[in-house]
Amino acid sequence: MQRALVYFALLFPSALLGLGVWSDAFRSTFYLGADPSEYVLETLGQTAAILFLITLLISPLRRLGLISSAFLKFRRAIGVASFFYALAHALLFAQFYVGWSASALGIELLERPYVAVGAGALALMSLLAITSNNAAVKLLAQRWRLLHQSTYLVAILFLIHYLWQVRSDYAEFAVFLIIVLFALGERSWRLLRRSVV
Repeated sequence: MQRALVYFALLFPSALLGLGVWSDAFRSTFYLGADPSEYVLETLGQTAAILFLITLLISPLRRLGLISSAFLKFRRAIGVASFFYALAHALLFAQFYVGWSASALGIELLERPYVAVGAGALALMSLLAITSNNAAVKLLAQRWRLLHQSTYLVAILFLIHYLWQVRSDYAEFAVFLIIVLFALGERSWRLLRRSVV
């Protein structure tokens, strides 16, 4: 039952967007606003970010006794869902902003550094998603743990990607920053204590 609820929650944002697109297209509603493509693009990116930050928080919150260990078994699914939302975000950008043109993409990467940073984060997330299975854990052994430490690098790239797009309202960015700093701080403190002991 728990697994079904988690999967439902992970799919719900995409289903809601799909219904909004269908309604705007066939019923002439304006649920997605005056610029539906921009709304969907931003929503996919925000959903990917929120799910990714949840994966960052699960372990430190468990270690602090704030959540049950039962949440650990869902971390992999949440992380993979985050990747697919980020991938959909990137594909929509390719469709509506560069038209699948390599030259247009090159210009975007040069003129908008946040695009390049986002692409780097997505590339790392791709590696994490591909290796988020038991077969990869056995095959890579100790290297698997090292690879998945890049989760924190993805978090930093995400913050940069987001910050460089903020124009006036920094409230949401501040929340994301606090979450990342908390996760990094908890891990750094734990490693420091281990080295001292």
